[in-house]
Amino acid sequence: MNLKYLLHKHRLTLGENIDGELLCPGCGDPTFGKSFSCICCGFYPDKCFACNNEPSGSFYFCQRCWPNCPLIHKSCAELSEEIEITFHQHSILYFKESRSSNKLDCDFCNQTSRYMYCCKECSFQIDIRCASMLIEYHEGQEQIEHLFHQHPLTLLEEHDAKCVLCDKDICGQTYACAPCEFFIHKSCGEWQQEVIGHPFHPHHCLTLQFTYLEGYRCEACRVDIDRGIHYLCGECNFSLHPECLSLTSNIRCEGHEHLLTLIENMYYQSICQACGFKIEGSFFVRCVECNLNFHVECGPLQLPETVAGKHHQHLLSLETKTTVDIQENHILHLHSDVSTVDIDENHILRCDVCEEEINSKHPYYCCVKCEFYSHVRCAVTEVQHKEREKLRHFSHRHFLFLQENDRNDDINCYACEKGCGADSIYGCNFCKLYLHKSCAELPREKEHPFHRHPLTLQETSAEFDGPCHACSKYCHAFTYACNDCNFVLDLDCASLQPSIEFEGHEHPLTFFEKLLDTPECKCCKFNPPDASYLRCVECDFNVHLFCSPLPRTIKHRSHECSLNLMDSLVVDYYDKQICDVCEEERDPQECVYYCAECNFIVEFNCVFSEVMLSLERNKGDVPLRIVSKELNDRVIRDAFTYDDIMKSYNVEENEIIKEFMWKIRATLGGISVPLNFQGDIRISQNFPYSDADVLLFMAMMKRKVKLTESVDVNYEVVKVVDVEDEVVKVEDYMVVPKLAPILKSLLYKYGDISGSCSLTQRLKTLAISVFCSTVQSMCSTRVMDITDKLILTWWFSFKFVAEAGFTIDFAFDHLKRILQARYGTDIDNSKSSPLYKLHGKMAQLSQEIDELTGEINKRKAEMDELNMESQNIIASNRSARSRLEAKHLSDALEFRRKNAVTGLL
Repeated sequence: MNLKYLLHKHRLTLGENIDGELLCPGCGDPTFGKSFSCICCGFYPDKCFACNNEPSGSFYFCQRCWPNCPLIHKSCAELSEEIEITFHQHSILYFKESRSSNKLDCDFCNQTSRYMYCCKECSFQIDIRCASMLIEYHEGQEQIEHLFHQHPLTLLEEHDAKCVLCDKDICGQTYACAPCEFFIHKSCGEWQQEVIGHPFHPHHCLTLQFTYLEGYRCEACRVDIDRGIHYLCGECNFSLHPECLSLTSNIRCEGHEHLLTLIENMYYQSICQACGFKIEGSFFVRCVECNLNFHVECGPLQLPETVAGKHHQHLLSLETKTTVDIQENHILHLHSDVSTVDIDENHILRCDVCEEEINSKHPYYCCVKCEFYSHVRCAVTEVQHKEREKLRHFSHRHFLFLQENDRNDDINCYACEKGCGADSIYGCNFCKLYLHKSCAELPREKEHPFHRHPLTLQETSAEFDGPCHACSKYCHAFTYACNDCNFVLDLDCASLQPSIEFEGHEHPLTFFEKLLDTPECKCCKFNPPDASYLRCVECDFNVHLFCSPLPRTIKHRSHECSLNLMDSLVVDYYDKQICDVCEEERDPQECVYYCAECNFIVEFNCVFSEVMLSLERNKGDVPLRIVSKELNDRVIRDAFTYDDIMKSYNVEENEIIKEFMWKIRATLGGISVPLNFQGDIRISQNFPYSDADVLLFMAMMKRKVKLTESVDVNYEVVKVVDVEDEVVKVEDYMVVPKLAPILKSLLYKYGDISGSCSLTQRLKTLAISVFCSTVQSMCSTRVMDITDKLILTWWFSFKFVAEAGFTIDFAFDHLKRILQARYGTDIDNSKSSPLYKLHGKMAQLSQEIDELTGEINKRKAEMDELNMESQNIIASNRSARSRLEAKHLSDALEFRRKNAVTGLL
């Protein structure tokens, strides 16, 4: 297909498309469409000639100008000199090209371009890119004008966006300005922009507003409007949720002039204007216009004259005053005109149900004969309503209601951060906050053997954001803490008790399945990942479970005989070694418990609870022994290559790594890159550079190299080292042997760089490996050969190490020197200096010297081989005399190659 295009003198040809694959215009390579680059013929179009954007989708090109031909999006090329866009009030726009060097500003995206479509009736103009987008998204679709966006909105189908107005997910029809990424639900877009004469506020107009500020509250449902859309009367500061416009006032209350509305907000706290008591944890009725709230039982319902309550054997009678003042000019008439009880106004009445004071001016129930008194709420609510069990918890301002018999697989407990599953939970559905029933009922204060002071249950705050003092895991949820000592226990560790005696240590030990920092075992002196420990928190005494004595015999419910501890056991006549409890394959080299008489074998994991129970109850009755040193060494020393350490990261460690990555991405994402940035990166001429200069440079570099994800720091290490190498210890760090010399040199020059790092040994190993592998990469790279992606990778790696708590300011200072040498010298002012040409020649000579040095090293290696061959010839002589003669000859021949003074000075 051929096309005559406005901006090119030749006719253009549409790129071939076979089975959805775009072919290279030059050689027909079918992989061209994936990256719009062709290795075979060297065709690398970086931008569309018309809109200056990256190539994508179908395209036109010029065969006559090949290979230096322009590439133009199909949508851009098919635009005519005159286009019609309903997006603008004057729909006809005309093509215009700026004849001068001055570029024109697009009224849609505010970017500059030489080519525009302009309106002859006004000053409106848009560039080709925006014109193409607007035609694609808006033409032929239903459109509306909306108060909160300057462009018309088009009705589209969308399944992965958030509504700008209500902040909820969109899945279906949406009104959208796709180029601006502005999406709203179809229902949100159809809200009235003004409401006049609403029953809740009949005297003024309510206008649709959008707020980013807190402080508004819906006058109907009494729920806070934290952010988003709402209706507002600017004169009265009266606010309503859009959803609350449809609430109806349909409940009549005797003695009140307006109809009331049932409000299903169980989290709002107020005062009932009839009985004077709190409204909380229940539905209530409300007069929005008068701003009055009532209990359901006190307001619209006729209070029964007598009730039967379970707290008293007789019927209770209603006692009231003739009227009760509610608010100025608003009177609520109650149902009893005469009080049957003569009460002195100074006499204090108390409710015999809740034992709180009764206001004699408010309605109450009583038994005159027995002088039994009850609040209306204590009598009527109990009879008419079966309330859900609720809980007031220190962590939340609303009541939490008990929810049972539900699957809650997608809900995590706010206290322990574990899944709720089918457990009973307390929850606030309004705030989406839930607690396991067991977590909600934890005591607020408790004594614990791990610490000398009482510990208080509290939410983790920035002040106490740190590791648990028992297991070193970072605490993100509830903890038990001593604020005076900054001592913190997570909920799992707070449930543990030291109960295992260990010979040679004065305190009982506690079993920990895993310790995040993998401390060194006092017995074997190793600290492998994923080992289980017996630990004394008070003394920081740690010993591996398999380094401690285990019961020689145990009893298990699945077998009637006693089971004996075996270091390992292989049954020769079985192809696979099977555990008789779980009936799964076991490791034949691990210890087992065994009944020889019945040939019954149980692997250690299947009798773990019985082993721990025996250790906790053991008072010398059950003999103990340590498993063999060979087994112990195998268990302890396994997984000590760098690859094993990478594979052994636990959930918390992986989350910490992700958090570091997110922080670095957020740092770059928060830097504002100029809108007209086209990939031409210039760094400040003012050296030394500030941190802000470097951040802006890296943000532009990230966009230039199209880095969409974080740099994989583990991969950067793997590129440099052999991950199968066993790690070695360098002072307090573990690294592979290749990085050990670099780490030693860094520590010698800069001292300990760990700074405020409180990470586990595995994460320290990762951070120090990232740092050393980056330095190793620098060792083998000349500054002039540094690529854009490489400099970004180095910066990203250093930022990761800094986020880990290491003090490496010296590394960032060195990186600034590299930036100046690599990028700061390419500016025009530098190139015009005679030094630039001089150092260019020196760089060329340096390269030649390097090449010669390589050749010299190659020749030296050949010389070493010849010398070795000479020694072999001398050694091949059988007699000592012959060998001596051969050596004298060799020495003389070697001396011939040297200066005559050799050996004299």
